[in-house]
Amino acid sequence: EELKELRRREAALQVALAERNLEAAELRREAGAAVVAGEASVVQLKQLLLDPAVSREYARLKGELEEAQRDVKKLQEELAVAHFSQESKIGRQLMTKCRALADENEEMGRELTEGK
Repeated sequence: EELKELRRREAALQVALAERNLEAAELRREAGAAVVAGEASVVQLKQLLLDPAVSREYARLKGELEEAQRDVKKLQEELAVAHFSQESKIGRQLMTKCRALADENEEMGRELTEGK
């Protein structure tokens, strides 16, 4: 009785193993087909870039992208320089200078009104 049960389990496991082997073979076939398809598209892409018009357009777009990236970096640097707070050293200096200029402006305004 136990021997029959073991043989039945062995047969079931052999069937499952055969199914898995078939599935693995099918997956290997599909993977091989995908690799071949991928190689074809790489070759097509290389041939497309060899076309002078496409190559020039690609180079132009690449140049525009690099220029835009440089502009963004430059503007970010300018923004960082322009950003200040009243607590920073540069901020305090700017605020002091603004107050001095405002005082000077008021004084010049008074002198102008007195001179009339």
